[in-house]
Amino acid sequence: MLQKVFKMSTEQQITWEEYRTAVEKLCKKIVSSKTKFSVIVGLTRGGLIPAVILSHSSGIQMFAFDPHWLHSDGTARQQVQLPIDPAVTRSILVIDDISDSGKTLDKVSKFFTARGFNVETAAVFINSKTTCHTPNYSVMDSKKQWIVFPYEKSEQ
Repeated sequence: MLQKVFKMSTEQQITWEEYRTAVEKLCKKIVSSKTKFSVIVGLTRGGLIPAVILSHSSGIQMFAFDPHWLHSDGTARQQVQLPIDPAVTRSILVIDDISDSGKTLDKVSKFFTARGFNVETAAVFINSKTTCHTPNYSVMDSKKQWIVFPYEKSEQ
């Protein structure tokens, strides 16, 4: 019970307006970097919203990718068919809503890098104290708080 009380006391509910503003800041940061990405890869579930917004604002095509298809070391649990090929699509941006432990962005980055893609990563939020994968682009530090996105249920 003590663990649940601690989690609830450090929970931060993000509104749609706050989230939209943070995603827009992230998009501006990525676009202003002048890095040319061929494709944006939005991680299901949380990465889809920022990926769609970035795709619309930049004109770069995107597709969804389920990180649950991968083991923690980035190897595939099953055969994964990709709609892109590194011979044609060199530079990709993998995006998620948060890099908390960093394990999801890490294993997805390893998966695409092993297939010959140049990979950069982005997350709207990062927990700089706990992540093992610091994204190339992020805009908000959660400061060890549990982030509750507007599309999630609060524990409180």
